[in-house]
Amino acid sequence: MELIKTCSKTCSKSSSCPGKTNIKRVCEIFDFCERKYYNWLKNPEDGRLSCERPKPKRALSDVEKDAIVARYSQPDVRDLSLREAHLALVAGGEHPCSLSTVQRIFRERGLTSKRGNAHKCKGSGANCAAPQYLLEHPCQVVCWDITYLDIKEGNRKAYCFTAIDAFSRYIIASEVYQEQTALNAVNFITLVEERVKAQGVTNSFILHSDNGSQMRSRELEEHCFKQGIALSFSRPAKSDDNAIIESTFRTLKHTLGLRRSFPNFGVCRQLAWYAVVRHNSRPHSSLNDVTPQARFHGNDLIELAQREIVLKQAQERHPERFVNGIRNNAPVGKKVFNPHGRPPADNVVQSA
Repeated sequence: MELIKTCSKTCSKSSSCPGKTNIKRVCEIFDFCERKYYNWLKNPEDGRLSCERPKPKRALSDVEKDAIVARYSQPDVRDLSLREAHLALVAGGEHPCSLSTVQRIFRERGLTSKRGNAHKCKGSGANCAAPQYLLEHPCQVVCWDITYLDIKEGNRKAYCFTAIDAFSRYIIASEVYQEQTALNAVNFITLVEERVKAQGVTNSFILHSDNGSQMRSRELEEHCFKQGIALSFSRPAKSDDNAIIESTFRTLKHTLGLRRSFPNFGVCRQLAWYAVVRHNSRPHSSLNDVTPQARFHGNDLIELAQREIVLKQAQERHPERFVNGIRNNAPVGKKVFNPHGRPPADNVVQSA
């Protein structure tokens, strides 16, 4: 409004037009309604900030908010994140309110905290990327990598070999070794083969990894050739070609406690095993909040159907709280490994 006044005075000095004509011209330049300008001139205070707004009928009362906070503070869910606790309650047949409402209540009361310093992954673009694979069922593409864990005893490192199914984000195998050698890599991949065959998978799978010395070793390549395992490698210095396993390591360390220093090797192995079990039983956002173990074993449809029944019952009790309907409970279906990458030369995504 002050800008329109200033421009109008400037136009009045430089022309012989009356003031209202200048204001009309200035409002047209700024694409501003002339009537709104005169209304604001009469009442310069913004009434939107001081007006009394009616409380929505579907709004929760303070008693209901206290009950929600108390329920999410119970021992069975208090150690989980809000999203995990909400999904656990829905799986148990409880639906006090939507997840966004729970997050808003906890945010209003200062009961939330940031998870940590997270950095966005800088993609390398689709001009030069690893091949893509169409994933239709588990154990088609297995990603594996090695990360180190700190041990106070002797001030040394332990090396965690981890293999994850790209279709379900399920950790198939994870072992902690004192050295990262080619022999340990062969032994670990042998364990992965046994776990895959235990699921009734008879076809060979694709083993994707980076270009580490253990992954590129002659012993491992000969072993995979004999077993009929196809090897797939990321581009040099491009960790986003194997983003699934890198993201899993981030979760295991920062969320599930493997970032700490362990007193000895035995404790390190025990806590690593617990972190893997915890990871496989946590809801995963890329799977529509289904646990990796449910999707890996084919129970995701049952879990989603049960969740939809609970949400529909909650909608029948309080339809005014579901303005946009219940959340999407459709299964994820097929996935594409390395979606940021470049398709093959025939422009068709390779099927694993």
